[in-house]
Amino acid sequence: MPSEGTAEGPAEGPVPAPVVSLATRHVMQANRSVDTKPELRVRQALRERGLPGYRLHWKKAPGRPDVCYPGRRLAIFVNGCYWHHCAWCQMALPKSNVEFWRQKFARNRARDVRDANRLASAGWTVLVVWECRLAKGRFGPTMDEVALEVRRAGEGGPRAGRVVEVGSPAPWRLARARGGQTRRAFGASPRRRGHHAIVQQASSLPCATKTSRVFCLGWEVCMATYVVSDIHGHFKTFERLLEDVSPGAEDQVWVLGDMIDRGPDPVSVMRACRDLPGAHVLMGNHEDLMRDFLLNGEEDQTAAVNWAINGGGTTMEGLDKLPHDEELDLLEWALELPTAGHVRVGARPFLLVHAGLRPLDLTAGTDWDDAALEGLLERQSVEDVLWIREEFWGASTGLLDARGEGPIVVAGHTPVPYVEPIADAFDRPARNEEGLCQMMRVGASEATGGVADRWAIDCGAAGGAGWGRILMLRLDDECEFYATVEEGE
Repeated sequence: MPSEGTAEGPAEGPVPAPVVSLATRHVMQANRSVDTKPELRVRQALRERGLPGYRLHWKKAPGRPDVCYPGRRLAIFVNGCYWHHCAWCQMALPKSNVEFWRQKFARNRARDVRDANRLASAGWTVLVVWECRLAKGRFGPTMDEVALEVRRAGEGGPRAGRVVEVGSPAPWRLARARGGQTRRAFGASPRRRGHHAIVQQASSLPCATKTSRVFCLGWEVCMATYVVSDIHGHFKTFERLLEDVSPGAEDQVWVLGDMIDRGPDPVSVMRACRDLPGAHVLMGNHEDLMRDFLLNGEEDQTAAVNWAINGGGTTMEGLDKLPHDEELDLLEWALELPTAGHVRVGARPFLLVHAGLRPLDLTAGTDWDDAALEGLLERQSVEDVLWIREEFWGASTGLLDARGEGPIVVAGHTPVPYVEPIADAFDRPARNEEGLCQMMRVGASEATGGVADRWAIDCGAAGGAGWGRILMLRLDDECEFYATVEEGE
């Protein structure tokens, strides 16, 4: 991609020409706009992987992509981290002529977004490869992902246009490396309605693929919505899952409670969920047990016993090891978590709770706008939302009509092997051929248009190694990502 030049952008007013030193002028003049070293390496790697036949800087494509496969409708932009202002590297502006450079980089970025959106709108797959992803140790995996996308683009019929940042690092890890600068404590100040704290989020657009990591750092193409539940202190397993899925900075990740207890490192799980960009964390029954103990334990020994017999010991030990201020900060966040949420993915509304909902006298076919969804959640008791089992999994919610339209409820709390014997109908066994837990879709019937109205996502991490897994489900295309709990995790 050209590394110098101008484009329309958000700059306000004319930008004065900078006064630069002769040395700086020579450096800028020596900067290449085409055939840069990163471009040459990418092209060589494509040939080595059996993918020749590309066009270079094809004039008929917006932005003149560095590498273009017109027949596959796929374009590759190889971006230099400095000139295109990589969001991951966050390179500093020059110390002189700051305003000029700020506006210049903004125009470069705006041009990149404009060109990528024009291609995606025309049904093209746009791959953005950042220079930092081609460094030693990252080059091979990055190019493997590029090659996979190129091959897929040549398969089947027309595909929806999309923009993919290839090989981008996981934003949740960047947040930890920067000391949690991207922390978003959604539980601290949710909109409170009645006795519930309800979180509402805007729609996300359907993902076009089940395997690629789709990011939206300025592009208006796609963001994904993920749900995960019942991690139960298995931080190393959760860490591997985050590395595998690599949710983008603009994606939503809903954590449906039970971060803590039983497993060896609940505190690290809490911190990871709190600091995860785009996270919406709900309260589970184990957070409720902890809350009851911390608020009432001195006067009510039952609260202490209940938490202890449900695996609270590992959480208490981890909290005791924290500096006092950090412990208070973490608990202040955890004890104010909301109890329910809803999100709309495409045309489908989802109700997100830890345990489930109690069936009510409902009329299928309701116009399920945000007010109707919140009204339904307000009618539920906190006790049910956090603790219900048989009454939820054993009977239809009544929320779907005969066309299968209406809200689906996604919940954890009850491990799928225990859902299986109490569910009214399910799509597959609770364990796969290897004996490991897998999610179940419950309740499909003629009355629901053959659509399951309840999705069970607690895949038994609390049970540990041998059968337990953590699931992260992408709601956009129902793609399931698993990490198996290993011995010692």
